[in-house]
Amino acid sequence: MTEVLPKPIAQLIYQIRDRVTDIRKTYGSLAKYGYPILESKDEAVALIYANKEFGISANELSKILGLDKTTLYKLIKRFEEGSPITIFNKERKTIETVSLTIEDVKATAEEWLKPKAKKWLKDVTEASCIIEFVKNPIKIQRKGKHSIRYTRKQFIDTVNRVNELAQYILANKDRITKHLNKEIPSNPDLWDDEDAIFEIIRMKCYEENQGDDFKARVCARRYMQLLKRIPKFREWFKGRIGTVRDVIRPKEATLFYEHYIKLKKLAKESNDNELRAFWLIAGLHIEAGTREGWSSIVEQIERMIADGIQVNIKPSDVWKLDLDHDLVNTSLIGIKWDNAIWGANGELLGFRIWEEKTKKWWELRLPWLDKQLHEEWKKIYEWARHKGYRSVVKSILLYHSVKPVNNDGKWNVSAFRKWYSKMCKNLRDVLGLPWEITPHRLRSAHISILAEFRIPMELVLQSSANTGFGVGWDDITTAVIFYMRFSMSLISEYLQQAETTKQKLIQGIA
Repeated sequence: MTEVLPKPIAQLIYQIRDRVTDIRKTYGSLAKYGYPILESKDEAVALIYANKEFGISANELSKILGLDKTTLYKLIKRFEEGSPITIFNKERKTIETVSLTIEDVKATAEEWLKPKAKKWLKDVTEASCIIEFVKNPIKIQRKGKHSIRYTRKQFIDTVNRVNELAQYILANKDRITKHLNKEIPSNPDLWDDEDAIFEIIRMKCYEENQGDDFKARVCARRYMQLLKRIPKFREWFKGRIGTVRDVIRPKEATLFYEHYIKLKKLAKESNDNELRAFWLIAGLHIEAGTREGWSSIVEQIERMIADGIQVNIKPSDVWKLDLDHDLVNTSLIGIKWDNAIWGANGELLGFRIWEEKTKKWWELRLPWLDKQLHEEWKKIYEWARHKGYRSVVKSILLYHSVKPVNNDGKWNVSAFRKWYSKMCKNLRDVLGLPWEITPHRLRSAHISILAEFRIPMELVLQSSANTGFGVGWDDITTAVIFYMRFSMSLISEYLQQAETTKQKLIQGIA
């Protein structure tokens, strides 16, 4: 986290960290040292400023410094209560106290951080535009509501990428000046020529990718996307970034209806409970067209923390969440029996599905792929409700006695991801496919099989209509290019229809 702190603040924090390390080496423990750890008012200012202005928690600071977190909690609490903070004046060999207000802290720190309009920065965290972005990484400002903020990982990635660009400018300033016929500083505060920065990004990406046009465009697109996160550059690169389809190669791998039928047949005829459970889960995935959900939950938790919402879990612990947990609420892994949709005669029609990525509920209420799937799910529901299980995926696995390969023997997010990814990968051998299948390609199977069934795409894809075919797409072009594939049987049928039409036209002309 210190990598995004301005250099003057980070240096003081590292200074404390190094002192703690030396004390431990010399005395064996901090308790035997006998003096306060801080040796100046500036060090106290740096810690408090990092905590209050950059949102680095006492727990995180304690890990950086190698201190017990209680020490940092006490220091911050004393500051908040207006109590003096104890320091050790090494020159005088005396223990002293300093009193600080938030105004004192801000005034001192911001004096250090005053933009000096340096042309050639070695570290972009000294630039004002970067400091402001890190302090307030707002993605979307909603009037009267909580703003949506970039996650910690996102703003660290952003700062690191801008720093890479600045370092490239610094290392190649003579060559860049000659190429552009003007000098471009490495300080982002002084970047005011969009065309020049765009050209530098292109230069860097082409050099890094040894002239590979496709990879260079992907690289340049990413640089522009990240740079636009910073308010100073938010209006830049319009019309230059391009759409996803301009830079991403579509994958051909998918499943068609014949593959689904073969999987179902193998599952029903074998005594392999694992394969049977996989058929029921993969069938749900294909029919509902959901995303998998595990990445979305991590991002959701990071965003909640960034927005100041109290969450009693760290993003890294999401993987340990049981599939029944309330926070496991999105996409395939988040489908719960609570959100089942029932027909007038008690038949299980489908489910309401929350998609964190689109921030909306979708509905699968048409058993369009296989009615037998719904009958099997209903049997499992009757069993699961007596057991108290809420997760559909977990219920299917436990109903068929499939056990996770992990230490605690529980079906958590991590265990399911590993198992499901393995089973999808095995489809290549099980079904004799020419390609490898990942879980996300079952979202492609959803739209590809619907195309085989001649379901009009305007029904399937429209996000506003929510027509009951499962999770659609906000961007229809992306759906068609990256997800929909045509089976050979469907293509053959279209060709036969075309041939028939040609013959009719020829007869009409004759």
